[in-house]
Amino acid sequence: MTPSEFSENDPLAPTDDVLGDLTVNAELRRTSLADTLGVIRRRRRLKRCVATGVLLGCYLAGVSTTASLRSREAAPQSVQNVAVAPTVPPDFAGPPDQKAVYKVADRYEVLRREADLYLNDPENLQLAVHTYSRALKYASAAQRAVSTENDSWMLIALKEAYSKEKKNDAQL
Repeated sequence: MTPSEFSENDPLAPTDDVLGDLTVNAELRRTSLADTLGVIRRRRRLKRCVATGVLLGCYLAGVSTTASLRSREAAPQSVQNVAVAPTVPPDFAGPPDQKAVYKVADRYEVLRREADLYLNDPENLQLAVHTYSRALKYASAAQRAVSTENDSWMLIALKEAYSKEKKNDAQL
């Protein structure tokens, strides 16, 4: 093939070596090119639409997740302070000083139960620590002892910290 027969601008130009003596119909060439370009353009548009749809779906999923989390946070969570007056059972026949001990022990139990409720909610862990600390102030020596059956993990940790604090205070 000689350079004069070869044309870079016309990839469908006939060559004697490969195609032989072939005349190219201009109308066929134009129709083929138009059909090919139409297919390429449709595929490109389809890819863009699919990519846009995927991005839109991801955006909507993020918005709905955020909205659902906000609705949980916006739900009014009423934290009720349990104000139960300590009561002495009617069959309690002890001296008056034991009645006072009973009232303090009852306050410990009320606060411990309240802190147990706060501990079940991950958003109220600080409130649980505060309430457990208040309960330990009212606890008797027997109630300050660690009980793995009745105490939560946080109350056990606070009881151990309380006992270490008391030992350090006693050493000073």
